[in-house]
Amino acid sequence: MSLVDNAVRRILRLKFRLGLFENPYTPGISEEKRLVLPEHVDIARQLAEEFMVLHKNENHTLPLKNVSKIAVIGPMAKEKDHLPGSWYRHSRGRDVESI
Repeated sequence: MSLVDNAVRRILRLKFRLGLFENPYTPGISEEKRLVLPEHVDIARQLAEEFMVLHKNENHTLPLKNVSKIAVIGPMAKEKDHLPGSWYRHSRGRDVESI
């Protein structure tokens, strides 16, 4: 029991130092102010560019031999509204670059 008491004491002490007992909730922000912000789009673009490097097949790391083109086929190949995957509810088609 003393082990649990010590663990709880450390957690409560940290919460007290952070001021979570005086102000436990963060202020509410509208979706327009927290989703699809320009700085988030820039970060997403940078991450997408870095990820695409993996597909260049430099040093033959991917099992692609004699491939000069790759076809992207299916309902999401051009469908901008669904490209964000599970985040589609928080995005707009105009914010998405198609494959």
